[in-house]
Order: sequence, then C-alpha cells, then structure tokens
Amino acid sequence: MRYLSRVALGAVLLFLGGCASQVNMLPTLSEKTVLQPQQGVVVAKVINASSYPLPFNQLTINPKNLNESSEVKSPRLTALANNYRGSTVFAAPVNAGDYALSSIRAFHSHGDFWYSRFVTTDAKFGTFRVNPGQVTDLGTIIYYPKSQGDKYINMLLRQPSEAAGSTLHESFPFYDFTLDSVHGWMEDEYEQERNSNYVSAARNPVTYNEQYAGPDGSLYFVGKLGIIIKRSPQGEWSMDAVDTNIDLYTIVANQRGDLVVAGDEGKVFIKRVNGDWQDVSIAHQLRVHQATFAGDNTIDLITSENHLLKVWRSTDLANVDWQHLVTFRSDRGWLDPNGVLTYDTNPKPKNGSQQAVSPRNISSVDLKRIEDRNEIFVRTIARYSEPMFENGKLESFVVDTSDWQILGEGNEQQYSTVVNAGATQLAIKEAGFWSWDGKPDYLKLNKNNGQWEEISTSISGCPPGTKIVGDSCRAKGSKGRYQQKVDRFSFASTPWFKNNDEVLAIALFREKSAESGETENKVRLIHSVDGGKVWTKSEDPLPSEFCGTLIPDVKDRLLLTCKGSSMDFYESLDEGASWKHVREHENF
Repeated sequence: MRYLSRVALGAVLLFLGGCASQVNMLPTLSEKTVLQPQQGVVVAKVINASSYPLPFNQLTINPKNLNESSEVKSPRLTALANNYRGSTVFAAPVNAGDYALSSIRAFHSHGDFWYSRFVTTDAKFGTFRVNPGQVTDLGTIIYYPKSQGDKYINMLLRQPSEAAGSTLHESFPFYDFTLDSVHGWMEDEYEQERNSNYVSAARNPVTYNEQYAGPDGSLYFVGKLGIIIKRSPQGEWSMDAVDTNIDLYTIVANQRGDLVVAGDEGKVFIKRVNGDWQDVSIAHQLRVHQATFAGDNTIDLITSENHLLKVWRSTDLANVDWQHLVTFRSDRGWLDPNGVLTYDTNPKPKNGSQQAVSPRNISSVDLKRIEDRNEIFVRTIARYSEPMFENGKLESFVVDTSDWQILGEGNEQQYSTVVNAGATQLAIKEAGFWSWDGKPDYLKLNKNNGQWEEISTSISGCPPGTKIVGDSCRAKGSKGRYQQKVDRFSFASTPWFKNNDEVLAIALFREKSAESGETENKVRLIHSVDGGKVWTKSEDPLPSEFCGTLIPDVKDRLLLTCKGSSMDFYESLDEGASWKHVREHENF
C-alpha cells in the first residue's frame, strides 16, 4: 500500500527554529562521562506509536538563544545503542540553560541507502531548564500520526515520567543521582490541552502489535500506549487499557477468561475474570516476546536479554511468582535452571573438539502450535547488527511445553513462521539467495493429507480475443500462439481460507495508473477455488485503498482493518461484494 501524504503540525516559534545543520552531536551518557561544572543531564524516552518500522534514534533540542549568533548550535542527543525495543532512550550531558524540544529523528543507514524521518514539535509543546549538576527528565515523547482522510498529521505528545528519574535509573544504572535533583518541564497553560491530545491518541491507535483469538472466539488487538481492542464472538466492539506506554507484544486468555498481556521492559499485566488489571512485571531488562497458558492457573513467559532466551513460569495467578524454567543460549543451546546443558546446538567437528561460536542476540521468538506439536522459532542476529535490516539466523525446535523439554529440531520444510489462515494454516518460507524475485514462498497445510502445498503468487492470462491452449494462448482460427501474460503480486495480509479450496486474499500489484501513467502499487481483492493454485482478480472494490489487512481468525465473514492508517474495521458477509463499517476511528 502506498504511503499516506503528510502535512506539518502547527506553527513553530522562532525560539524553536534554527538551521538543521547547526547541531552539536552529544555523546550518550556512559560510565566514562565526566560532567562539567556548567552541565546537567537531559534524559528522555521516545515511543513510536505508528507503523513506521525504524526507531527514532536522534533527539534535537534548541537553546533559547539559538538565533543570537551563528556560533550557537542545537544539541542533538543519540539513542542508547543496541536497544532492540520499541522505545528508545536518550541521556546526555547538556550545558545549563533554557531549551525546547525541536525534533525527533529516525536516521539509519544500510549499505548504500540512508533512511531519515523528522518529526518536529509545535509552539505548545513546552520548554525546560537544565541546571548545573542536576537531571532534567523529559518523560516520554510519543510520535503519533493522526489520521485525517487520506493524509495524516505528525503529532508529538508528551507524558511525564511514571517516577522521576526512572528512565535514567533503569537504562543508565551507573549514573549516581538523587531524586531531589530531578526536575522536568516548566509549567505553562497548555497542560490540559496536551493531556487531552494524549488521551485521544491513545484511544485511537493507528496500528497494533498483536492480534489474538481467545478460546471463546473473542478477538484481541494489542495497540500502542497500552490500548487493547476486543471483538466479541457476537461482533461487539469494546476497549480496555493497561497503565503503560511501553510496547506490548503478546496477549493470551485461558478457558476461564483470565487475560495476560506483556511486552517491553519486562511489563506483564494480569486481569482475572471480573477483576482489574494487576501489574506483575518481571525484571526490567527483559523483553517478553510471548505469554502462554500451560493450564488455567499456570502462565509461561518467553523472554530475552541480549543472547539469552529465558522461559519463566508462575503456577498461581492470584500470587504471581516467576520461576526460571529453561534458558536458550545462542552460542551453546538449551540449559536447565542450574546451567546444565540439556540440548546442544553447537556443532562438533569430526575430530570431536568443540567449535567456538560467538554469541548472537535474540531478535525474535515465536511459539507455534503446528498440527500436533509445539514448535518454537528463534531468530538471532550478530551482536552489532541492525535488527531492522538483518534477517539473521533462524532455528526451530520441537518442545514439550508442559516441562519445556526440547524434543528435537523442527522446521523440516524450512519455513520461517506459520500463521492461521482461516480454515487452515499457512507457512511462510523466506526467499533464498538465488530467488529471482526476492519474495517469500507460501505453503498451505492441506488438512486432507497433512501435506504442505505451495500456493501461487501470480495470475496468468491471455490477451483479448485469445484463449488458453496448453501453456500458451491461441486466437480463434489462427495457428499462431501467444505467450501468456503473467501478473505477479504479493500478499498484503494473510489470505482467508473459507475451506480447503475456497480462498480470498488482498494482493498488491504493480500497475500503471490511468491518471498519471506511472507504475504504482494497487491493492486488489483476489480469489481462488483450488486452494491458491490459480487466482482470479475480483472486480469488487475495497472500502478504502488504505485498508488491506484481512483478519483470518473470523470464520463466518471477512473482517478487514486499515492497520497502519487507522483502526477502522469493515466486514463483509458476501465475500467482498459489499462492506459494512463496524468500528470507526475517531476524528479528534
């Protein structure tokens, strides 16, 4: 889907302006930092509440006297390195004075390509003061793209820190400071307006990190800023929230209806039936990739920290006590809680000596139920690689989740993940080095024979006035043959299998625009009656060109969302011939 157009947010005071090249790059706070007498420390956390995949890693502040001299430069802070979380943190020594936040920036390089995105503040964002020897905690800065028709407005929001200095203490534990030396933004008359904007943005997420179908058929969508959107089995929509701005990646329910949601910075919340959300977070340095119930009262967490994957369990939801079950070390294999190796993944040469392996950081973890087994996919990357640009190394293991014993290596088909696709499952196999189009392959699980079958990502057809004869096209009364036209596409989202043979999907084609004559991406509804071997384009339009994500967990209708643009939902009872708007994004 094409990117939405962008418009600037508000007018900017002269105090907030200045030349973009007039910046002074500041070193990130480290154990070697020596604070000068005229310096204080500025700390902030930045959260990306959009679908934009690259983290914001630069933060620029403007001094009050910026325009007094060409020698006055704007300090630019850089994010703490090797932070694979959804949020980024900043801390640096800054000269004393009055400042305003100018912009946040995502600036990344990969090979010969550079990627950059600026988001600026407006005049109502506020100002702050840096005092010598003290800490200025700017709390949480949130990037939110406000949907407005076919455009969006880049908004920056701010929320004070949950506890003064908590970001500095958790992410830079070596820095010694006292709470009475911490202060934040200067008071002004815009606090109520800023808080109102924050609440409106939180209640109107434009994307989500996780979708999950509960045992009772309820659908949950974990949005940004702690928001959870629920669709009941009867099609009723409701909203819930936990008290956090941190990215949440997993939600799970048991047969009784208890809920667990978790994500970055060890955040874990439990809501028992008819109860309130309770914070039962684990260690701050852990990232919770997945939560899963091993029984109505037993919850497991799959977490990572650098090159270590750890599984934790609590057997009592009323009094949660996380116990360490098992560890996966990327350079060794699986170990029990005492560090004893139980499953070795380190290859041994023929001479029997152990081969040295460099530790690799855990990038992603995904536990899947595939047919009659549990399979865990672990992706690792080199320790100093950028996870946004590297696929890394993928390993898969069959696991008995009752006690987390590893039963052997999995993934005989070499797929990278398995997803639910309506009436069946779909495996996605990454494109290999010699792939001619660089696109992944898709395999469908045929429940009649248990085999994985490749589905097509192209549509073949003949020119007007001809018909298919064998592998080519032939005009009536002519002996000449014409080559079939092959129209290739990629899936915009997971296809929806009505049964083993009937399937609908939203596909992305490269087509020439009738208006501009330029080739651009076009989203089309396609269908197949043979399980995805042969596809046909549908003439039925989608409700919006920005809506391209099918939710295959709903079995009795098509459910479509505009993920990335807004959280509008549409449903169709006639396989895409008509659509009903069932959840509307607020225009605040």
